[in-house]
Amino acid sequence: MWELSMMNNGCRWIDGRPIIALDSLGRNEHITEWLALGPYRFQWPGRFTRDVNIGAADIVEDDPIGVERTVRPVLGMRHGNLDVPNGHSEWIQLSGATYYDLKTRYPEQDTALAWAVTYLSATKPTDIVVQTREWIDRRRCLVETMLDGVTVNVGDAPFLLRVDPGEHVLMVKIAGGASGNVAWHVDAVIGRPIEVADEIGIALVRSSGYWRGNEQAPRLEIDLALVNHGDAEITLKSVFAVGSNGERGPQLANVTVEPRTIAPARLSAPLGDAKPASRCTFHIHVDDASVPVDIDVPPLPDPGIIHVVEGFHCDPVWVSDQHHYNLVSLENVRQLLDGCLANPAYRCFLHEIDYLKPFVDEYPDYRAILFGLIQRGQVGLGSSYNQPNENNCSGEGIIRNLLYGDGFHRRFLGGDPLVYHAWDVFGHIPQLSQILAKAGCIGVIWSKHIWGFPPIFNHISPDGTALPHIRTPYGWGTHGIDRLRESVQPLVSEKHTYGLRRHLVMDSSDFHSPSSWMIGRTEEMADSFPTIVMSTPEAYLQGHIDDGAAFPITSRNPCQYHIGTQHSRSELKIANRLAENTLYSAEMWSTFASLMGADYPDLAIDKAWRQILFGQHHDALTGTPCDVSYLDLMNGYREALELARSVNDSARHYIASHVKLFEKGNTYIVFNPLNWSRQGSVRLP
Repeated sequence: MWELSMMNNGCRWIDGRPIIALDSLGRNEHITEWLALGPYRFQWPGRFTRDVNIGAADIVEDDPIGVERTVRPVLGMRHGNLDVPNGHSEWIQLSGATYYDLKTRYPEQDTALAWAVTYLSATKPTDIVVQTREWIDRRRCLVETMLDGVTVNVGDAPFLLRVDPGEHVLMVKIAGGASGNVAWHVDAVIGRPIEVADEIGIALVRSSGYWRGNEQAPRLEIDLALVNHGDAEITLKSVFAVGSNGERGPQLANVTVEPRTIAPARLSAPLGDAKPASRCTFHIHVDDASVPVDIDVPPLPDPGIIHVVEGFHCDPVWVSDQHHYNLVSLENVRQLLDGCLANPAYRCFLHEIDYLKPFVDEYPDYRAILFGLIQRGQVGLGSSYNQPNENNCSGEGIIRNLLYGDGFHRRFLGGDPLVYHAWDVFGHIPQLSQILAKAGCIGVIWSKHIWGFPPIFNHISPDGTALPHIRTPYGWGTHGIDRLRESVQPLVSEKHTYGLRRHLVMDSSDFHSPSSWMIGRTEEMADSFPTIVMSTPEAYLQGHIDDGAAFPITSRNPCQYHIGTQHSRSELKIANRLAENTLYSAEMWSTFASLMGADYPDLAIDKAWRQILFGQHHDALTGTPCDVSYLDLMNGYREALELARSVNDSARHYIASHVKLFEKGNTYIVFNPLNWSRQGSVRLP
């Protein structure tokens, strides 16, 4: 016999098995006693990442141990496992904690499967509510829950479970891994419902850990499950929570609960006489019934405002080509605009001409919609053509990028963009602030983790110009209001150390479809404490100005990031510099020629600049794209150089034709395209 020991929630270890006696189960308990087995790698690499991103659930159908539907494990039981050095894995004991990090226990596999088992013992038919947790620190694992080999839930939503008399195997199957990009843990709560009326109960009543309201009148968020034990649908007219001083919170009206199931609900209650970071009594009202519940009240968060910018980033070339990426990008734009139409308080951000100009051309039925949403302030715009890699471009190239952005975003679409976006760019030039300020920008956002820079600061360029720089990730990936608040809470606290009360969330990762959970929930976001608002970068910066915020100041060079991108595929760099310099000269000589009566070749110059600007994207000119895109880019630079040379030659010939020649001998005209006097030898043909 194994040693008999008593754990919380009525759990005993008997013969190498953790057994929870449901007769003595509490209302809201963490499962602390488990048997665990792992790691078993997936059938092919990348399986977990694909299923998480696509949303498929077939990953949980893998059964590398072959007996997961029938096994009744005990401590020390072994299963063959060719993925570990000794050729087998065995069930181990997890005991005494509410949360278990499998990464530290099974570091062998970046992504893998593991199982956790506990036993449930019932003397009579018993209803319980169970919830597992998939997310932690913005990372996710996939969870399947089984009872006696039958799947009862996939995911992290709470669910109702009828347990018949006897002993049963509750198995949690966790797909995750030791990689830093995913979660992998055992975290589950269990409880018996509290009966409040005929066939109706509440279960797993606890604080969500978050708040509503404001600093002067905070309201605690309370999560619970409404349980329908009966065989008929029930509609509850009113569900609300009451604080310790009798003040009631907002109510949920006409909540429908299907038969033999639960309906998750989230309430909020004024704090009243209760104190943060203490255990207090609240009352849950369900129609005419009221039930007191004790809830652990978390500490109040730092006050502030969380600005959310919803959009996506487009790399028109990278590991695939422009055709593939534009199919995704055009659909993303349409979905973002549809979200704005569905919810007047929803905001989105669009800014790269690489996808926005094709959208305007491809979707004429959305043009009026796009223009109207811009005028109403629901669609924010960028200030440039795209996000060029500054370290590989000339200053003239960056200026043209801004000019094309101004022409399209401001003069054609009617927006008023004032912030420059360089999210994914591989390092930044010291002169960026002075170029942007003279172009009318009030700030810049970039994301690469160049160590040592504060989250927001004034950067001083060599000419003394200072401009706010916002350093924040652009690929946030919120997935829900709780994930958003969980991930930004330490960052809001960090801002307070700088005397700032605002934080910017760029929910705009690469080719990211809209976070649909925000649509229709903007009022709930605004009611959150700290407040969450859908916003623009301009509004974020203006908010700091209104707050009287003072930013740190630096003149440090921010160019050091992915240094290899300044040298890889050198043919691209050579072609870019030849095309830039030739086209700049062509512009200058064409201007002089037009003053002398020639037609200015605007179409040829325009197309050449568009080819160059497209090629200067940070995943193009840097040499990072696939081979197909590399060849396409070289062809684009060839066309730009041919156009520039043709314009350059035509303009100089026109100017030369108006120069008075010497009457005797040969006349040679030397053109100096630089803006300073030169001396030296000239080689004549």
